[in-house]
Amino acid sequence: MGKSFVYILYSNKLDRFYTGITTLTVEERFSSHIQKRYGKLNFTQKAKAWTN
Repeated sequence: MGKSFVYILYSNKLDRFYTGITTLTVEERFSSHIQKRYGKLNFTQKAKAWTN
């Protein structure tokens, strides 16, 4: 079984935290959120900028 990572993103715009888990590297997953790779209806799409 590969490594899994738990990560937390924060949006200043929404003043909200988002937590997730991934088997990608944290950098790859964060990049996926920023690039909106997972569609337009996901929670993370509500904010244009997330910080980790």
